[in-house]
Amino acid sequence: GILWASTISRVLTYEIIDPFLVYRRVFHKPVLKYFCVYGMLAVLVCIDGLISYKLSYLITTSGIVGLILRVLIFSVVYNLIFLATTFSSKPAKSVFGRLKNMIGKRKKIGYKSK
Repeated sequence: GILWASTISRVLTYEIIDPFLVYRRVFHKPVLKYFCVYGMLAVLVCIDGLISYKLSYLITTSGIVGLILRVLIFSVVYNLIFLATTFSSKPAKSVFGRLKNMIGKRKKIGYKSK
């Protein structure tokens, strides 16, 4: 009972109340936009997981080699799908811009790669 109550209270606090308060009182923006994006990303995670799960059935190797292959497939497919679907979003462009700046600064300073 205590575990269920803790889980429910954390979900309600972190996933519903906190975004509501932050978006409404700090950012002064409608919270509905946040929940729409959150819901779309949740659907994307489910679809991505289903695709990766189906692809893992194509690997017939068992043991540690099969495990390593499955981990590689999950990692590559999962990240490629997320990159392809969120590439043109504002947060993704921000991350790519920061990475370009970091790489550019590193080249200007003259760090040598090992």
